[in-house]
Amino acid sequence: MNFRAAHACDAPVILVADIDRGGVFAQVVGTLEVLPPEDRKRVKGIVINRFRGDATLFADGMDYLRRRTGLPVLGLIPFFYHIEIESEDGMAVEGYEIHVGATERHQELEPAICTNDGRSEGARTPDGRLWGTYLHGLFDAGGFRQAFLRDLAPDRYKPAATDLEHTIGEFKDRQYDLLAEHFETHLDMNALMQILEGAAP
Repeated sequence: MNFRAAHACDAPVILVADIDRGGVFAQVVGTLEVLPPEDRKRVKGIVINRFRGDATLFADGMDYLRRRTGLPVLGLIPFFYHIEIESEDGMAVEGYEIHVGATERHQELEPAICTNDGRSEGARTPDGRLWGTYLHGLFDAGGFRQAFLRDLAPDRYKPAATDLEHTIGEFKDRQYDLLAEHFETHLDMNALMQILEGAAP
């Protein structure tokens, strides 16, 4: 938890516990017990995330957490199987670069890409079958993805209908919309909004 940012913004903190890891009562109660008083005062609610099974079986657990901590339990979020979100939470931005160290291109290799500002980037073998680049998110752009696959195997490339209509970015946006809907369904949004607006739920 980044309490420094919460203090700087005078923002409430919601404690989210991952029940799928086990020991959720120890996670919540233990965390609250070891927080310095100024941080503990900022915690205004609890969310239990990644629950598997029948939510009614955890009703006593929710009651226990309310009584033990004095905080509202704002929701029990079921584990989801229908939403595809990358583990790094989709932070890739089309065309950004990550450089660690320096790369030297051997004479037999060609630049992989010529950027819009005229720079040569990456390297590839003359037959185009082996590529390396620091640019991330290239395959998020449908046009680049199609051209790359077409050039790689022109005799076998057949674009999927969905590939022509949707970019990976649009797919990711839809997955985050589904995630937001999932949370809205299982959170007490009224209580959460009251907390965010500075009123006790």
